[in-house]
Amino acid sequence: LARILLNLIKPDSGEVFYRGEKFSNVDNSLFRRKCQIVFQDPQTSLNPKMTIEETLCEPMVVHRVYKKEDRKKEAVKLLNMVNLQASYLSRYPSELSGGERQRIGIARALALSPEFVVLDEPVSSLDVTVQLQLLDLLKNLELETGVTFLFITHDLGAAKYLCRDIVKLHNGIIEI
Repeated sequence: LARILLNLIKPDSGEVFYRGEKFSNVDNSLFRRKCQIVFQDPQTSLNPKMTIEETLCEPMVVHRVYKKEDRKKEAVKLLNMVNLQASYLSRYPSELSGGERQRIGIARALALSPEFVVLDEPVSSLDVTVQLQLLDLLKNLELETGVTFLFITHDLGAAKYLCRDIVKLHNGIIEI
């Protein structure tokens, strides 16, 4: 479902609409900027050879947003949004805890000011205290930025804590 919603694969049947328009009619390059993903495992979703600054600036480079001299300033803003200090810019993922790496993943997803972010089990690999901190962060980010989150989880408690609407997927069928 997440891959379909991110327009990475086509549905076997039915239709998907984004802002009232069929996905097949949506400009894919524009859509890529508006929809992002945060992966389950922050360890494997970050390039170990890139600094945090390079990681946060990469989407800006790929999508040609912000001038080169402004990207670092934007990266610092992203770090502040996820409650990390600017000193993290020079670090590598291996120097961070799992919760810090997941915050970097969230910051990277927000780098292009998306409208929609898929969160694929973003807290499942973290300890309970860090999970709660990240869930609170996500609640605050939703309010501050207006971004819509699709929170994929097996943890119904986490879903109830974070989500206004819950959809259950059972054997490939959506149950509301």
